Amino acid sequence: MKKRLLITVAALCCCLSASAGNGLFSRLHAGLEWGGSFTVLNHYHYNYLDDAVGFRINEEAVRGMFNLNGYFAGYAGMDVAKELNLSLLLGYESIYDGREVMPLSIRLNWYPSGCHSDGLLFFADTGSGIRKSDSMVKRAQIGTGYRLSLSDYSSLDLRLGIRICHDNPDVWDPVEEEYISRRNILRNDAHYFALNFGLVIEF
Repeated sequence: MKKRLLITVAALCCCLSASAGNGLFSRLHAGLEWGGSFTVLNHYHYNYLDDAVGFRINEEAVRGMFNLNGYFAGYAGMDVAKELNLSLLLGYESIYDGREVMPLSIRLNWYPSGCHSDGLLFFADTGSGIRKSDSMVKRAQIGTGYRLSLSDYSSLDLRLGIRICHDNPDVWDPVEEEYISRRNILRNDAHYFALNFGLVIEF
């Protein structure tokens, strides 16, 4: 995942450099995005050795949840076609209570009416959420929204997205009321599904 992100960042930087070299600064944009995230579903699969009971535990389930979090990001991007924009985002988001990451993502935006016109928009992004530990949270999102053009080079977007995150969280032992030691964990996969509602100012 780290290698793919580096390749993506390098490719975007090359595109931006080429655009700047050709004097096409009107295609370059920066922006700010912020909003709320409602985590509504969690699928997890844990497999670990429990020292207290002396055998292996395999646990998998899907549970509904309602967890409200916030997020914000800054981004830089380029119009690669009349209707398409490619952006690199870096920000902060909370996946659920106690799990905050710095997402680094690449996003493709499609504006059927044109990048600088009022109208519907569609987007997809993917990347990783960086946190203090060695592992990363993998994330992806698709969504839609509406763009309000404020000028030839600025706009306001209203966006609605469906986001999925893959995490490897600590495993809680409800019997011993403590976390399972990392050396005893054989599998700790968790997926979190959320609805994102956001505002974007681009200039």
